[in-house]
Amino acid sequence: MTAERVAGTSGLSILCAASTLAFVPDPNQPIVSVLGASLSSLGLNVLASVLQQRSQHLLAQPSNDELERLAQLASVLERDIRRNAKLRIEIGEFLDNYGAFRIAEEVVRGNPTLHGWLLVQIYTDVTQYRTDFDRIHQAIADLKASLEQLRPSFLADDSIRIEILTGSNYDEEISSQPEHLLTPISTVPPATDLEPFGDLGRITSPDRFFDRKNLLDQIFKELDRGGNISLVGESKIGKSSVLSMVCTLGPAKLKLPAEAFAYLNMQLVENEDDFYEALCEKLGIETCRSYKLARALQGKRHILCLDEIEITKERTGFSMNLRSHLRGLADGSEAPLKLIIASRSPLSDLFPDSPELDSPLDGICRRLEIGPFTPEAARTFIQHRLQRTGVTFTTAEIDILLKHSQCHPAELQHAAADLYEYHRSRRRR
Repeated sequence: MTAERVAGTSGLSILCAASTLAFVPDPNQPIVSVLGASLSSLGLNVLASVLQQRSQHLLAQPSNDELERLAQLASVLERDIRRNAKLRIEIGEFLDNYGAFRIAEEVVRGNPTLHGWLLVQIYTDVTQYRTDFDRIHQAIADLKASLEQLRPSFLADDSIRIEILTGSNYDEEISSQPEHLLTPISTVPPATDLEPFGDLGRITSPDRFFDRKNLLDQIFKELDRGGNISLVGESKIGKSSVLSMVCTLGPAKLKLPAEAFAYLNMQLVENEDDFYEALCEKLGIETCRSYKLARALQGKRHILCLDEIEITKERTGFSMNLRSHLRGLADGSEAPLKLIIASRSPLSDLFPDSPELDSPLDGICRRLEIGPFTPEAARTFIQHRLQRTGVTFTTAEIDILLKHSQCHPAELQHAAADLYEYHRSRRRR
């Protein structure tokens, strides 16, 4: 056995021991956060629950004091993260990109491999850097590069032992924080491959994205002619993933620089001030609004993908003025801003701003519907994902999956994942 000690910048250390470990994380590249789609509440609760369950999985009798300190830490983090829109946007989108909830589920199932290391570092580095937001932005950029190097380690055949140690200066740096998060961990099983049906939430990799070619062609055609788009579909149907593909494939399709495309998850935005701060950061300009924003964008061309627009109706910090201003920036084929707005309901139903007036955004957007896969596409998807897994589904089994899920992408993946695990468990007997 060989062991490598990886020191965290906040004083926490991680001892990773494996017979062969392909990649040892660089202590100078801090891991920042995996807090899920809504850092303001849901993400922190999910993460706290994950680590609590992980602790219970590892300890025969988990310490109540340990769990209380973990809850206290989550409360402190939630309070501080709520106060900074830039931090919420950066960390929330980063984690959305890397499948925070899929990682969390793996940890709960007792199969974290290096994901467990990433989750622990969330608490380490977010707490350390919560008053130094500029460093967070650089840390996220470093992490994205670091994760690409980590991927081969996820596939390693060797078990990994992870031990959490407490540094001497941790309590001095962060008052009222737990002295440790987890006790030494038993050996955990390695990940043998990416789960064929493990995509939860927004898909950002073209390699994992499936179908929707006709829809993307329509979107790019509309954008090329200077139009705006309202993308309407039920929950978890794939709207967020389509927006990601627009940002990923758009530069080549529309011959625009990558920085011309921006994705903004409105779940991470508390009010209009937050929105303009996040928008201007995405567009690479100083924070401004109204006429100053229009002047700053003059002569430029940007594609803004707005996800979860419903939140602006549910929260009191948003008004019709925001929607009217967005229309002003996006109206006309030569406008500097083009919009793709994802929602579960048509914009005219979401924002009936007055009986006499149409919704400002609905009036400039072409509505495109996103529905379930066709049966043919669903069958092809299943067969494609099973390639090189050694597992096959019978025609009858696939028929049942399609009937059960109604070809809804998320439901299809959930059902297929259960069937896949059933076949794998039978092979292990």
